[in-house]
Amino acid sequence: MRRVLVLALMGTLLVGAVTPASAAPTPFAGLSAFFDNAGSSNLDGFGHGLSAEALSLRGVSPGALISSHGTRFTWPTASPGARDNATAQGQTVGVPGSSDRLGFLVTATGGRSVSGTGTITYTDGTTRPYRIGSPDWAAPVPSGVAPAISMPYRNGPGGKDVRQVNVYHADVAIDPQRTVHRVRLPDAPALHVFAVALAGRPNLALGALARQSSDAFGSPASRAVDGDTNGVYANNSITHTGSDRHAWWQADLGGAAAIDTLELWNRTDCCAERLTGFRVFVSPEPLDPAVPPEEQAKRPGVWSSHHSGPAGALTILKPGTTGRYVLVQLDGTGNLSLAELRVFGRAQAETGWVGTWGTSQAGPASAGYAGYSIRNVVHTSVGGNRARVTFSNKFGTAPLTLGAATVASRGSGETADAVPGSVRRLTFAGQPTVTVPAGDDVTSDPLDFAVPEDADLLVTTYTPDSPGVATHHPSASQTSFLAQGDVSAAESGARFTERTGSWFYVEEIDVQGAPAAGSVVAFGDSITDGGYSTSGANHRWPDYLADRMKVLPAAQRRGVLNSGVSANRLLLDGGDVPILRSGLSRLDDDVLDRTGVRTAIVLMGINDLLQTPRQNDPAALAAGYRNLVDRLHAKGIKVIGATLTPFKGWWGHDSGLEATRTGVNELIRSGGIFDGVADFDAAVRDPADPSAMRPEFAAEDKLHPSDAGNEALAAAIELAGL
Repeated sequence: MRRVLVLALMGTLLVGAVTPASAAPTPFAGLSAFFDNAGSSNLDGFGHGLSAEALSLRGVSPGALISSHGTRFTWPTASPGARDNATAQGQTVGVPGSSDRLGFLVTATGGRSVSGTGTITYTDGTTRPYRIGSPDWAAPVPSGVAPAISMPYRNGPGGKDVRQVNVYHADVAIDPQRTVHRVRLPDAPALHVFAVALAGRPNLALGALARQSSDAFGSPASRAVDGDTNGVYANNSITHTGSDRHAWWQADLGGAAAIDTLELWNRTDCCAERLTGFRVFVSPEPLDPAVPPEEQAKRPGVWSSHHSGPAGALTILKPGTTGRYVLVQLDGTGNLSLAELRVFGRAQAETGWVGTWGTSQAGPASAGYAGYSIRNVVHTSVGGNRARVTFSNKFGTAPLTLGAATVASRGSGETADAVPGSVRRLTFAGQPTVTVPAGDDVTSDPLDFAVPEDADLLVTTYTPDSPGVATHHPSASQTSFLAQGDVSAAESGARFTERTGSWFYVEEIDVQGAPAAGSVVAFGDSITDGGYSTSGANHRWPDYLADRMKVLPAAQRRGVLNSGVSANRLLLDGGDVPILRSGLSRLDDDVLDRTGVRTAIVLMGINDLLQTPRQNDPAALAAGYRNLVDRLHAKGIKVIGATLTPFKGWWGHDSGLEATRTGVNELIRSGGIFDGVADFDAAVRDPADPSAMRPEFAAEDKLHPSDAGNEALAAAIELAGL
C-alpha cells in the first residue's frame, strides 16, 4: 500500500458544518474474538504450523496489510505461538459495510480440500447463503489457482519442515445495494479463517498513518487502523492515551476522499466511558490538536460532530464531506481509548503524477546495513518538474528508519558523484526522517526538482539502524554504491567505496509535469529484468521501449516501470529461488499499486516450464494469464501479452519444453486472452531454426536476449496499442 505522510499543521480551510450521528445497528465482534487456533505452532493438530520466518519472506508480519485479488486484508496481529485464526464453526462475525464482494483468507487442514456454507445478514434483515472452501494447506496448488500467501517451509515438531504450505483467498459475490451487518462462518472446523474483509469498497482508514497525544498501556495509535474492530484490550485491538488534557487521536488517510460514512468502534471489554464527551473532526488539511476542540469546530472547512455523552459500541457518522484527516478529541482531561476507525467513501484520484522509474522488491538481503548510506543509481524514462520517491520495507522484520534520504542528478562517468548543486533532501510529512513499519512502504513529500528524461538519478538513503534485513532488488544490471556513515547529502562520491549490483529500499519515482499520459508496466522475469544485458547501459527491453516513445506526443507517451524479477514464475511461488513470490502473488504490489498505470505488458511463463514442477500443459499457463488479465481489467488496465522467446541451446532445452512453449504461444496469439499481443517469439527467432534465437539476438546462455535482442523485443511492441 502506498502511503504519503503529512504532519498535522494549521491550515486555511473552507466553511465547515456539524452533523449528528445516525442510529447504529447492534455490532458483532470482529473475527479475532473467535481465534481458537495457534497457526504458527499447531495449525493441523499434529504440531505443524506456519513459520513466522517463512511468512516474513513473503512480506507478511503481524498486522501487515495484504492485497489479494483487489481486497486488502490485515494479517492477524498475534505474536508467534498465540491464537491467530478461527476454525470455522458457525461463529457470527461483525463485518459491517457495503461492497460487491466479501473476501476471506483461509486454508484447510486434514489432508483434503474443505468447504462449507455460511450466511450473510444485511442491515435490513435480509439474508443470503454463501459457500467458500480451500485446498489443504500442504497439498499441491491446484492448476490455475494462485495462493494469497505461499511459504517454502513450515514449523514442525522437530523444527523446520521443508514443505510448501499455502493460505488462499476465497470470495463471494454480495449485493452492493445492501449493507452487510454480520457474517456467519461455515460449520467446517478444518477450515481456518485468518481474515475477513469487504472488497470493492475499501476501508480508507485501513493501515493509515495514525498518532495520538500519548501512548499508554502498550496500546499505540496504529491499533485503531489495523482492520480489527474487536474492542478487547487482551486481543491487542485497542489504542490508549495517558490522562491528557484534550486527549486526541488522529489519522491521515493518505489522500483526499469524498467521505460518506465514518465508523468509530469503542472498547467492549470495559472502560467504554473513556470515549465520552468527545468530538470527531474531518478536514482536507492537517488539523492541529493544540487548538481547543470548541475552537477547532469553528475553523473554516472543518466538519465536526460533538458527542456529550458516552459512545456506544459503534458510532456511525455521515460526514458527506471531502477530507483526508480524521481527529478524535476529548472535551476535557482523561484517557482516550479506541478500538477502530473505519472510513468509507471514494478516494479522489491524484492528477498529473506519472511513474518514471520503478522496480519490484524481490526479497530480503542477508544484511540490514545499519549505519550505512546507500546510493542507488536509477534511470528515468520521462522527465518532469516535481518528484516523489517511494521506499519499501516489504521484507524487513523490524521497522525501517530512514535517517535521511536525498535525490540528485548523477554526474558524468560511472561514479557515485552528483551534479554539483543538484542534491535535494527528501522529506516525509515535512520531516527529514521517517520510520516505516515492517511490511510497509512510504512515499516522500512532493519536491520541486527538475527531473531529466532518459537520465541517471541518485537516490541515497541513510539507515542508522537495521530493519532486520534490507528489502532489495538483486540483479539490477546496474552498479550502485555504499558508504559507512551519513553521507547522503554529499555531492562527491569519494566515500562510496563499496559497490553492489542491487537496489535497496527504493521502489518507484514519480514525476509531475511530464510530457506523458500515464505509465506502462513491464511485468515479467529475468528477460524483463535485464538478465545478461550490459550492466549500466540501460539496455533492457523496457529501456528500449522508453527510448522509442520519446518521439510520441504527450497524449500517447507513457512512463515505463520495470516490474521484472529474475527466476520468477507466473503460477507458483518459490522454485529455483525459494523466497520469490509468483507473478500472480505479486501482481497487486508490482502493477496494481503503481502510479498512473494504463497498460501492462506481460512476459512470463518460461520459468514455469523450466523449474520444478515443470508445467507441461499450455492450458495451465492460459488459466493463469486469464486470472491476471481479469484482475487488471477490474482496475481498467489494458493488458498486452508477449509470446515466450525461443531458447534452444540453453542446457535444459528439449523437445518436450519446446512443444509446451509453442503451445503456450499459440494460445497467446489466438486464445483471446489479452487485449493485444507483442510477438517477441517472432521478433528474435532464427528463421533457419525457430526453436532458437538468431545468433546476434541471443546472449551467451541462449536463454536471454543480448542487447540487440532486447532492442528487437521493444521494436515488436505496437506503440499505438499502449
